[in-house]
Amino acid sequence: MAGHRHGHTFGAMSNVHVRVPASSTVVVGVDDFAPSEDAVTFAARLTGPSGCLLLACAVTVPASAGPGLDGEYVRELRATAQGALDSLRAMVIERVAAVETIVVIDGSPARMLQELAAERGGPLIVVGSSHLGRLGRVLPGSTAEKLLHGAPCPVVVVPKRASSTTGPLTRVGVAVDGSPESRTALHAAAATARAHDAELRVIAVCDAYRFGAPAAQNGPGFFIDRDTRAQRARDRLDAAVSEAGDCVRMAPVMREGAPAAEIVAESASLDVLFMGSRGYGPLRAVLLGGVGGAVVRDAACPVVVTPRGGARIEPGVHAVATAA
Repeated sequence: MAGHRHGHTFGAMSNVHVRVPASSTVVVGVDDFAPSEDAVTFAARLTGPSGCLLLACAVTVPASAGPGLDGEYVRELRATAQGALDSLRAMVIERVAAVETIVVIDGSPARMLQELAAERGGPLIVVGSSHLGRLGRVLPGSTAEKLLHGAPCPVVVVPKRASSTTGPLTRVGVAVDGSPESRTALHAAAATARAHDAELRVIAVCDAYRFGAPAAQNGPGFFIDRDTRAQRARDRLDAAVSEAGDCVRMAPVMREGAPAAEIVAESASLDVLFMGSRGYGPLRAVLLGGVGGAVVRDAACPVVVTPRGGARIEPGVHAVATAA
C-alpha cells in the first residue's frame, strides 16, 4: 500500500501471495541486524502453519539527506530495507500461511509497530532485542524497550540467538504473583500451551528475604515471617494451577529468592515465558517496570508481556491474543 498516514510514508507491499484477515496478522519489527532473524523465526514458530505475519521496517532519513523524500538516497534506503524484508520473508514463507512486508519512511520503529498493530487489530507484536550491548540484552532507549510502554496488544521480546529451534513449542512458562495482570498472562500461557501441545510451567517465587516489619513507630506492630510468606506463595501457585485449566502437562514451580533473578534462571529451560504488565497505567496497554523489566532485559528465552485488563483468548490464533 502507498500513501501517507500519521505523518509516515508507507512503502509498497512486496510479494504478497495471500491477502490475510487483518485481525489475525502478527506484526513483526524488522531491521537489518541479526535480532530481526530471531524475531521473525520465533513469530513463525509461535503462530504455527496457520499464522499470518506482517514484517515491518522503519527507515529514518538523516537530516543531511535534504528536505525531499523522493531522492536517490531515499530510494536506496528503501531498497535496502525491502531487501532485508524479502530475505526474512523467504526464511519463513513455507512455515506460515502468508507473509506481508511494509517499509515506513521517517517513522519511529516503536510507534510504527504500535500503530500497525492498532490499525490491523493484530493479536501480537514481536520484536528482537537490541543489537547493541551484550548478547540478547534489551537496552534502555531501544525499540524493544520503548515498545514495552503503551503497546495495544501483547509484545514478545526475542533475545538474540534464542530461536535457533524451529519446531513446535514444548515448554511454555508463566510467572504468577496473584495479581490480575499475572492472571491475564496465565490464561494466555495456558491457551498457547494447549495450542502447541506443550508443557505449562507455572512459576511462583517466594521472596523470603523481605519481611514486613515495623520501624520505630507508635501503634501496633506486625511481622510476616518466612514460613508465612512461603505458604502464601504456595497458595498463589496452587490457585494459579487450578485456574489454568486442563493442559496436556502441568508443572508447578516454586522458587525462593529475588523474584527477577529466579524467573530469569527458570527461563533457561523454557521455549517462551509469559508475564503480565505492572499493575498501574492505562488499561489494555503494555507497561513494564520492576521485576518484569528486569526479566525482559535478561531472560534466556522469548518473553511475552500481556497488557492490563480486558484480555481474552482468540482461539483461532496460535498466539496469545487480546480484545481491544
